Amino acid sequence: MKQQRSFDSVAKDVRLAQRGDAPAMERILADVQDMVYYNCLRMLRKEQSAQDAAQDAFVTAWLRLNIL
Repeated sequence: MKQQRSFDSVAKDVRLAQRGDAPAMERILADVQDMVYYNCLRMLRKEQSAQDAAQDAFVTAWLRLNIL
């Protein structure tokens, strides 16, 4: 089981990611990607649809953080 990181640690990575720090972006993604995918799968009930929705969610998040 993955150990949860502290709020301060995640907040620090968000600030770093906003400045273009790729490893910080990877840590954020690693923290939430499974949760996002499984929530999409639960709602959509199709693997491909869940994968597409999760990817869309991450692209939207990165755009709103001004990362992409």
